Amino acid sequence: MNRLKTALAAGLIYAFAAGSLSAAGRSGGRILEVTTLPGVAALGEAYSARSGRAASVSINPAALARIRFTEAVFAHTVYYADTSLTSVSAAWKWGSAGLGGEWKQFYSRDIYRDEWGGGRESFVNRFTGITLGGGFPVYGRVSCGVSVSTVKETLYEYSDTALSLGAGVYITGFRGDSFAFTVRNFGTSLEHKDRAGSQNTLASAAGAHRMGNYILSWELLRSRELDLGWRAGLEGDLSGLILRGGLRYEHGADFSLGVGVPYGRWNFDYAYSPHRDLEAAHRISVGALF
Repeated sequence: MNRLKTALAAGLIYAFAAGSLSAAGRSGGRILEVTTLPGVAALGEAYSARSGRAASVSINPAALARIRFTEAVFAHTVYYADTSLTSVSAAWKWGSAGLGGEWKQFYSRDIYRDEWGGGRESFVNRFTGITLGGGFPVYGRVSCGVSVSTVKETLYEYSDTALSLGAGVYITGFRGDSFAFTVRNFGTSLEHKDRAGSQNTLASAAGAHRMGNYILSWELLRSRELDLGWRAGLEGDLSGLILRGGLRYEHGADFSLGVGVPYGRWNFDYAYSPHRDLEAAHRISVGALF
């Protein structure tokens, strides 16, 4: 009976995924797709099936049901000059459920140029996103979760706000294994004077497998812009030093590397990931458990 219930839960999330990928809901809030957290980025972002941490708020809210401590994380990503991405996230236990929130802001400064290429005036492009999510146990080893996000875009003199929804299922297996199904970035449009941005609604199936001091995670995904992609990451705990590496294939292959240093209740993380079109991204974060 439990296997039947698990299959039904997975079927429901996949049915929602299929509808999401063909639905008309659109948003320009691409900031929701970019992670600031080095512990996630270093694993190729194959994180949907990892146990509940503050990162789960915007990736798979169902995993929040498995959180054991209150966690707060500040993270910052540096791209190139006058461009940055910053976030503050937190998650905490609430009865048998888990709740979380995230504030994220992308900032860039550029120069508006005339038809001859001359600089006329500088302007700021800013995305600000706020996500609230919760996960709760359904029965046994299965939990479900939902998240709601708002994203505000300010571009030159134009500004608009959009809504985005996410949902997930998290299944705890035996011997430390876990599995997940998610739908992310399903929402409304960000519209400006003469254009509307499109949100990249994404559905995924993922797993994580513990092998001694190592955890192997993987994720298969499909989105509006991608027929099929994959992500994979490996994390090893080497007595106080956590090493991470990840691979992903979405429109092209990318890799990432990272390191984590736990110190008492504090966690310090770093990740490096190159970019095919922009300069390499360096992510840093400081987190605390309470």
